[in-house]
Amino acid sequence: MRLRHALLGAVLLALTGCVKNWVNSTREDAATLAIVFETEHTVLVSGFGDGRDCRNRAILAGQARQEGRAARSEFKIPPAEEFTVLAQFVVGRSWSCNTAASFMPKPRASYAVVLHGGVPVCDMKILREDGRAPAPEPSVRKREWKGTGWASSEAQCR
Repeated sequence: MRLRHALLGAVLLALTGCVKNWVNSTREDAATLAIVFETEHTVLVSGFGDGRDCRNRAILAGQARQEGRAARSEFKIPPAEEFTVLAQFVVGRSWSCNTAASFMPKPRASYAVVLHGGVPVCDMKILREDGRAPAPEPSVRKREWKGTGWASSEAQCR
């Protein structure tokens, strides 16, 4: 298991360069965002400090190829601000596909970004988890990722 984590770290460093890690919101009314990997492919998941324009990119989570179980990581995000999630699926040494979506998190609400698929199609669903069966979050809008580099100062999606 340590080898897998070390490998993931090396892959993420090579692919992302100097992109910072996500810092959890310290707001008392922060929403919870879970990243759920239901894929056996390597995936890099980013969030943006400015979700509207996809600026100030930060790494939320990454998963190296694994078999069997779904992995889950949780984060705190600011509510009442558009939040954008980008998932980039990796095959070998190149990006296979990516998908991005934005939504408007509510205070103290819980959400899950569920990733599945891989080559050649990758898929991401954003669900609201409110104690009942998870349901699609109605405020989600698909985004087109246009970023080619890791610059955080220019808008990276439409």
